[in-house]
Amino acid sequence: MDGKAVCFDPPAYLVRIYGASLPEPECKGLEGQAACGYHCAADFGDVKCARTPKGVCQARSGKVTCFDPPPVVYASWGSATPAAECRAYGQKLACGYGCVSGTEGVACAATPAGVCRSEAGRVLCFDPAPSAICALGRSLPPQQCRSSDGQAVCGYACTSAFSRAACARTPYGLCKVSDAQVTCFDPPLLPPADSSCLSLLGLAALEGP
Repeated sequence: MDGKAVCFDPPAYLVRIYGASLPEPECKGLEGQAACGYHCAADFGDVKCARTPKGVCQARSGKVTCFDPPPVVYASWGSATPAAECRAYGQKLACGYGCVSGTEGVACAATPAGVCRSEAGRVLCFDPAPSAICALGRSLPPQQCRSSDGQAVCGYACTSAFSRAACARTPYGLCKVSDAQVTCFDPPLLPPADSSCLSLLGLAALEGP
């Protein structure tokens, strides 16, 4: 493409998940630049593609931003992984899930089980621990949010002490108040014995970023 050889191989864990139904990647070129993958976007010579079918790329202000759901999402949701989105606020752009904007910008969660909240104009996002996603997948209960010193905190078993709050990162975690401080603990979580989540994550780790 444009005199350059560009190669792309879908991650091996996706091949195992999708099998023969894995969507065909595409290639895009602009002004001597080229890239291959999924949902490619180009702007002012910047060309990028997502590495996975449910990833997303969007151009804004001469720059292309791409986001791919992390391997733990594909390992838990499989081919039913929800498509990611992008949201712009002024000149800022963020991509992921459940995107929220505030006066200080815009942010998105990295997983479909994540949540974003805006408080006092600042947006913060919280995702369950990967171990919780791997163990519970789509049956993860929704996170709760609290206000802590003027900013949001989200997770599980959220507990407040005076003006501060903290949350666990898994549904089986707990938070306790001691000496006016909130301390949270999450026990180790393992997926069901028949789950392929760990093997898929191992395959993704072997490939690297």
